[in-house]
Amino acid sequence: MSEYIWLIATYASIGIFALGMAVRVVRIARLPLHLRWELAPVPHERDKHEYGGSFLEEPDWWMKPRERSRMNELLFMLKEIFFLHAVRKNNRRIWPFSLAFHTGLYCLFFMACLLVASAAMSAAGYAAPAALIETPAGILGGAAYLLGSMGALGMLVLRGLDRDLRSYSGLPAYLNLAVLFVLFASGGFGMIIEDGFIGEMQRFINAAMLARPGLALYHAAAIHLGAGLFFLALLPFTSMVHFAAKFFTYHTVLWDDRRMDAAMEKEVGALLGQPVGWKSSHLGADGTKNWIDVVKGE
Repeated sequence: MSEYIWLIATYASIGIFALGMAVRVVRIARLPLHLRWELAPVPHERDKHEYGGSFLEEPDWWMKPRERSRMNELLFMLKEIFFLHAVRKNNRRIWPFSLAFHTGLYCLFFMACLLVASAAMSAAGYAAPAALIETPAGILGGAAYLLGSMGALGMLVLRGLDRDLRSYSGLPAYLNLAVLFVLFASGGFGMIIEDGFIGEMQRFINAAMLARPGLALYHAAAIHLGAGLFFLALLPFTSMVHFAAKFFTYHTVLWDDRRMDAAMEKEVGALLGQPVGWKSSHLGADGTKNWIDVVKGE
């Protein structure tokens, strides 16, 4: 049985991750229509986003075709994903650590992609080109472990020392960062003390792809892979799913400036008819009044 443990753990982690993420994304996608805001700038405004303008400032806007720019949206998203523009703008103190941390994650992801490609080529009998891929994978891995460790440790220390950050950092936030620090630090430690550490990662992926049991791992590799599999299974149940939720935050909340149509009007009407259960006295809600009653003060 022991020779199958790594295979079972690998398949279980991937299965939990895939199922958990699918459930979380479907639940987010099926949430009710968000309160409509007039937020600006909206990047897909072709000529007006730079100064925060909107199609609504055009005379007879409802009679004109919309001019959208998907390229502007793409550039905004790339700047946000790879440079954390919003964090830099709104919280400059944590930005260097957050940027290092996220860059480490991106490098780790691309390293894993290269190792999967290398393992697949090796399994197909192309051992020589598969070995060549290990070099760029090793470079990405070194960058991932260094930047990720610095970022995760810096975020942990900052959250512990800074009163403002500490006030809204619950135990899960610290645990998430601790798990990621162990993941990055164990990988960096493995690269330092074990020759051929990246090659061992490739052989592990190859064994998992071919369902080949009996793989023996050195201690550092075993700790790193254990941390990686635990992180993969944990991720869907934490706030770290924000990497997927951000798509909906931008496209269905902040940038949703669609014109009201009959279907949307019907959905909004149904939502306004729901009873309000909030306990705040200024609302005057009693659990039976709906939103329209509350607004009218009835």
